[in-house]
Amino acid sequence: MEPISPGLLVQDNTVVVYLAFTFADASPVFLRSLNADDIVLNCEVVLETAFDDPSATISVGTPAGVESVMSMDSIAPSYAFPYGTDDNYIAPVNETLNLYISPATTTTGSGYVLLMIRRA
Repeated sequence: MEPISPGLLVQDNTVVVYLAFTFADASPVFLRSLNADDIVLNCEVVLETAFDDPSATISVGTPAGVESVMSMDSIAPSYAFPYGTDDNYIAPVNETLNLYISPATTTTGSGYVLLMIRRA
């Protein structure tokens, strides 16, 4: 699944990324390529429809650290709710930012990711 928009330049090299997802999307889901020293300023995972298996997990990160931006512990997929963090993540190298979905036996669940990234 590709982002609806590859990014919208807001101002001063700040990019906003939006991606809708469902429980059925193959993980990892590509969100954005990061250059070394890019900063993820904000990350929101908004669950519009709860996942129906409480053992499902969701995180946002990189191949080297699947929870480096937003950990599995900070998102409860069985509750439709907006989850977010404003902990700055600074990319140490060029890497990809992904959404990681482990649906377990989930048969429902959807939402979207919203990111604000400052380009180096």
